[in-house]
Amino acid sequence: MLRLTILCFLVISFPQVFSEIYSSIQSVQDAWGLEREVLKDADEVLKDFNTSTISYPYDIHSLDEFKSFLAKTNELHQKYDDEDALAVYLQHPIHIYHFIKRCVVDWRFHTQHFYYLGEDMIEYAGMLVDLFDEYLLWPSRTDLTAASLGFLRLDKFYQLSFQEIANGSIQGIPSEPLTVEDMYDIAMIGVENWRPWSAVKWLEEAATRLWMGEVGGPGATSYAKVALKLAEVYDKFGDHHLAAFTAETVARMEPQSEYFQDLLGYYKEKNATYPSREIVPHKQFHLDQDQYESLCRGEVPEKPANVIRHLRCFTKPSAIPYHLAKIEVLHVNPNIYIFHDVVYEGEQNEIRKLARKNLERSTITHLEGYPNTGEFRISRTSWLYGLDPDAGDVLPRVYKRAQQLSGLKIELVDGLPGFSGMQVLNYGIGGMYGPHVDIIGTYKDDEYDVNNLSPLGDRIATWLLYLSDVEYGGATVFPHLGVRVPNLKGSAALWYNLNRDGTPDRLTLHAGCPVAIGSKWIANLWFAYNQQVFSKPCLPDNKQGL
Repeated sequence: MLRLTILCFLVISFPQVFSEIYSSIQSVQDAWGLEREVLKDADEVLKDFNTSTISYPYDIHSLDEFKSFLAKTNELHQKYDDEDALAVYLQHPIHIYHFIKRCVVDWRFHTQHFYYLGEDMIEYAGMLVDLFDEYLLWPSRTDLTAASLGFLRLDKFYQLSFQEIANGSIQGIPSEPLTVEDMYDIAMIGVENWRPWSAVKWLEEAATRLWMGEVGGPGATSYAKVALKLAEVYDKFGDHHLAAFTAETVARMEPQSEYFQDLLGYYKEKNATYPSREIVPHKQFHLDQDQYESLCRGEVPEKPANVIRHLRCFTKPSAIPYHLAKIEVLHVNPNIYIFHDVVYEGEQNEIRKLARKNLERSTITHLEGYPNTGEFRISRTSWLYGLDPDAGDVLPRVYKRAQQLSGLKIELVDGLPGFSGMQVLNYGIGGMYGPHVDIIGTYKDDEYDVNNLSPLGDRIATWLLYLSDVEYGGATVFPHLGVRVPNLKGSAALWYNLNRDGTPDRLTLHAGCPVAIGSKWIANLWFAYNQQVFSKPCLPDNKQGL
């Protein structure tokens, strides 16, 4: 009798709280654990299945193909059975892409054949389809689209080599290579989501590999198919010259094909009729986009001598007994600092452990006041208030240390911050946060409006803790200032969002760079303006400092 272990496992083991798996590496790891259980169940189903009931050779072949798929997938799970090894494996975006595509495409492909294998397999197929369609922890088509967009974002921000990515390497860090079919699929996502420049580059790479003799998959089986799609994309986005040139290469291969000759005539006519324009990378955020991307790549603009003389590293006695704070000044007026070694390894682990329990998709709030998700912010968020019985004293300890080092105050009520809790974030494939400011006050007719603020006031300063290493990408950058804060595990960045008179400092516009390799964990604490009456009184020069 067919076991119902899949459904039992889902009900007992995983609460249905996840969606948009791609937005957090932790969520991808959780989905990997679900696939491991589905694999175990599939092995049991096949062990009990009577193959003598199959009469058609094609059905036998389909079952053999499924067994081969299970064997390869099981081998991968056995290789990364250790939690630490899996965490490292899933830090590479190509590994994440292959996992998500396996869940979305390969599992469904094999499941569709079960409906011809008898009553038990039909029941099993129905259970799997329910899992794929309805269970929020299983990756969806949305995740596959977002993972593809993650690649497009990374190659644009970091000017990565398409050839190296296709070969499975990002900044020299290897993984399995992408197939021609992968490249074609990623390019199609680019076309659908108005990323023509990246789509063209991926199609060009796929066409080149097919021309050189690489075998394509079922989704992109020939040079002609990819090249004609490339010509279509050139034409759609205005490069009629390259559309005609590409179509001509295909028409020359098969001069007897009326279809190819007609297409060539169509593209030649458009090239002769309409002006052609080069397809260029799009600007997603418009505001300081070039500066944003160059800072993410580590291209920090050279600063004049009168600025450099204020940038230094120093130690300073703090309110912590026998402790010298290690401080690095990255910018003056507005002041941006790095405090080194301020959160310890055990505390980092505890905070991440607490946050994993209730990670939810990060949102941004529109002017109308409703939350929204999208490419502007790709991560998952957990708010920690210390109410968890497993929290112990780690949060009050971290809050207190932030006060002692920064000289700013957080009003604690029963050991918890009266202003806001700790915001913990984990980023996903190409995870980022576009340019934004941390103030919560709004502007009305270009005037700063404080009427919607609590009695504690706005966020005078941000204390940003880095809770993990990131191998490549993930820096915090300030486009208006040309400042880049590296992701240094155990450190904290401090900057002021408000002037001393309480008005916003718009120069503190900042952004989180896309994560290329690694799992980025950070935590935010904010200091309230009205709690700094004695530590930061209003001064006429309006400058902030330690």
